[in-house]
Amino acid sequence: MCQNRGLPGEGCRHVREPVALARSAIRLASAVTLAVVAYVPTYFPYVGPWRFQLGTVAIIAAASVILGTRAISLLGLKVPVRELGIALVVFLVAWWSARWILVDYVSSYLEVDPRNSLPALVQQTFQVLNDEMVMRAALMTVCLRFVQRTAWAVVSMAAVFALGHVALYGWLGTAMHLSTVITLFSFGVVANTLFVRFGHIAYPFALHLAWNSHRFSTSYALDGTRLSPGQAFNLIEGNPAITSGSVVVMLLVFSLFLRTIPPEVTTCKTLSHAR
Repeated sequence: MCQNRGLPGEGCRHVREPVALARSAIRLASAVTLAVVAYVPTYFPYVGPWRFQLGTVAIIAAASVILGTRAISLLGLKVPVRELGIALVVFLVAWWSARWILVDYVSSYLEVDPRNSLPALVQQTFQVLNDEMVMRAALMTVCLRFVQRTAWAVVSMAAVFALGHVALYGWLGTAMHLSTVITLFSFGVVANTLFVRFGHIAYPFALHLAWNSHRFSTSYALDGTRLSPGQAFNLIEGNPAITSGSVVVMLLVFSLFLRTIPPEVTTCKTLSHAR
């Protein structure tokens, strides 16, 4: 029991503050470690067919070593059974919507060659899972701990998500258009809002996979010349209609769900479970 001779709660607070700082430091170190494990080995030294699966194993293993049984919660994998079913419905609706946009609509101005295959779907599933465990769950949880203002945390991590794509494709030789960045930022806001509201990655994962399963298993060309990944981003995610639609969805989700969360938080469901 805390002995306090000063103001009510003062002594206990002095004991709690170093502990809270230590926990925050551990979470920050964990998130950075997971980010390194997720992206460095799978995008640079090893580019084989099993790279994303190996990345998933490495992320979960690293989180388990650092956090023990709390790793599942920190990675956003603790999902109620009922919400798994809802997430499946969300995925199916989003999958058909993404197919219409990325195949039917985009074919009005680009040459589209869908190449859906089981190996490609498996690759996308693990890649998206890695992104969501690290970017959405681990880093977002740490951001909430330090920023504490829910809206600012959501927006700042969405900016990190968008700028990460800018850096990657800039390194590959393509500068992203502003409209492309806005689309990526909008998706980041939607996904972060859903994670903070529900405390797991099931819904962001469903939306992310529905889009990527079509987007990166389809070949796009213009006037017979196949587009590079960066060029495709600028002509698809940077399309004015797609960008406008993403902004509308972002504003709708942000206003609908964020109002149910207190404006100042040091925790979300996932963070409280990970203590």
